[in-house]
Amino acid sequence: MFESFADLFPANWRPAILLLTGPFRWLAAWQGFLARWTFGHDQTIGFIAGEVLLIVPIVLVAAGTWSTAASLYTIPFRSGRGRFLTLLLMTWWDAGRCILFFYTGLVRVLIAFVGWIIGALRFGLRMIKSLIIGLVRAPLTLIQNSSRAYFEAGGMPWVAFLILILWSAVEATIFTFTLTPTLKEVFDSLTGTEVSPRVMQPMLWIFLFMLVAGSFACDWFGIVRLDGCARHDIVPLRALRDAGPHRDSVA
Repeated sequence: MFESFADLFPANWRPAILLLTGPFRWLAAWQGFLARWTFGHDQTIGFIAGEVLLIVPIVLVAAGTWSTAASLYTIPFRSGRGRFLTLLLMTWWDAGRCILFFYTGLVRVLIAFVGWIIGALRFGLRMIKSLIIGLVRAPLTLIQNSSRAYFEAGGMPWVAFLILILWSAVEATIFTFTLTPTLKEVFDSLTGTEVSPRVMQPMLWIFLFMLVAGSFACDWFGIVRLDGCARHDIVPLRALRDAGPHRDSVA
């Protein structure tokens, strides 16, 4: 490219033009080698990751070298050459620091990402542990609370309630299989069609279960009233029994 540019000038000027464009020709060759070394490999996952990590510093160095090479041609025409060179060197120093901070930030991001993954795994394991412990303790807690409420005054008698439900289900099942043929004949004669036992038996079981469970119903307020009367009757008897020895001693 630079040889073609030099061909535009007369023959006696071409050596001077090639000498002046020497830094640019060197930069073009160097950056071509750098690009082939960076992106000239097989496109595997490892090389793609390396190219992504190197592309930002390479672009910064390439832009800096071209800018530096172009600014060197302006040194003879500048008044504050020393200050300009100092600022140029400080700019390269800042560029190196930026590259260092860039990779340092990537390492910190990776460390934070690993920490986030470890924290998420710990949180998930703790949640699974708490869930398993809760599933194991839930029946025990339910049994403990039920038993405590069962033996306390005014508590729900869960054992008797469960036995009542079980016995009602057993009786409903027995009566369902006993009454199914009779009710099937009755419904067949009433409707004039054949009734399916699969449809009739669940409805009959629910009805019989409610009927049997309702037969065990009792007057709760009556029980409370009888319990209160019994307590009022027991208290005077206990008072008379406790006062008996004292009365005999006084006599």
